[in-house]
Amino acid sequence: MSNTDRENTMNKNTGLESISRETIQEAFRKTKEDMHLPFGELTLITEDRYKDVLEKVQECFVIDEPIGKAAFRKTKEDMHLPFGELTLITEDRYKDVLEKVQECFVIDEPIGKAVGIKWSPFFESFWLKALKTGISLMVVNPEDNDIIGFRINEYSLRKENMPDLNKLDDESLKIKDAFLLYAIGKANIYDHYSTDEAVHFLGLGVTRKYRKRGFGTLLMESGIKLAKNLGISPCYITELRRKMETCVKIQAKES
Repeated sequence: MSNTDRENTMNKNTGLESISRETIQEAFRKTKEDMHLPFGELTLITEDRYKDVLEKVQECFVIDEPIGKAAFRKTKEDMHLPFGELTLITEDRYKDVLEKVQECFVIDEPIGKAVGIKWSPFFESFWLKALKTGISLMVVNPEDNDIIGFRINEYSLRKENMPDLNKLDDESLKIKDAFLLYAIGKANIYDHYSTDEAVHFLGLGVTRKYRKRGFGTLLMESGIKLAKNLGISPCYITELRRKMETCVKIQAKES
């Protein structure tokens, strides 16, 4: 699509038929002249920076924005824990949570266990990206601040780039991600539910000494409640593991 076609489409969709690219540029030039920033440069967001801006939207907007904070507060009020405190996972606890992911999720999660997945810098960056969207939860022991369990959620957009499997050095990650991408393609959640955004429930784990007390169920329910309180309604739970396990069985038969 040419710039002219894109402008015409934008104008048709917004009703701003009289606004041309030149008009926008001139309006921005005057705006920039009128503003006096203590630091930095004011610019229009151009197409080459869309990806960077979307990453910042996920990192800075979802839970810092008042609606996000209110959503968590309401979620916390709705949940009744037998012990511990439900909190958002903040940056100062990322390191602790990643240790718990290695301890409670990576070695126990069936698909990863089946392909012999190992912790790696790439795998760590995957979890960090999810944590930075600001909507992941944990339950902590108020006596020593120890992490009882976690529910890692990720806010994502339809247009996000899928990982390039050819860039992965770890063969086990290639296998798991190939199954995951296949399952996501089969689920086709964005088209199926006519949406451009979703909350993905990526990982849930409970520290061994706190298991068999219902914390896993409570964390799962908390993640669903938070999504609903963020305005995602109705909330659908798409089960990818069953699709992935089917893929594993098919692959095993073919091998």
